[in-house]
Amino acid sequence: MSNRKLRDVLGRILQFVAVTAGFFAWWLSMFLLVSLIALNVWSPKFTDLVLWSILLTAASSAVYLIVMIRRHSR
Repeated sequence: MSNRKLRDVLGRILQFVAVTAGFFAWWLSMFLLVSLIALNVWSPKFTDLVLWSILLTAASSAVYLIVMIRRHSR
């Protein structure tokens, strides 16, 4: 594998990891914000919020991976 191709693959992997971390931060912050706004109605545990954030991050990352694969195959 050439250096350019290796650099390209590593760049795409790092991009995927960074976007996935951003997804997690976004989902967790949205859940925290909603739980503060709806404090009288909904009071989940922090571990529940983290679990839901992980699940939605996995779903978002799967969609993002599909988009990356489709863009690369063109």
